[in-house]
Amino acid sequence: MTKRSQPGWSGARLREARERRGWSQAKLAIECGAIQSAVSHWEKGRREPSAGNLVALCVALDCNPAYLLGLPERDDGNEDAARLRAALLNIGRSSFHAL
Repeated sequence: MTKRSQPGWSGARLREARERRGWSQAKLAIECGAIQSAVSHWEKGRREPSAGNLVALCVALDCNPAYLLGLPERDDGNEDAARLRAALLNIGRSSFHAL
């Protein structure tokens, strides 16, 4: 029996998204309203961001929350999953910009 990995927080994906933008941890922290040590802990998997911080990270990095949560990047035709991801990003953007 093959063990399947469960979706969950992916610090490696956070680091990859940050590096794709050419940002340091300090720059990402500024962009999402966190502190650099929090970004470091998230990337190393020592801690997971709160829901609010997850939204702020996704807005700052312009990425899908599913990606940072270790879920498949594609919905493979699942309209409910696509709508949920779009709603999360829209909620995050409006909440973040309201701050």
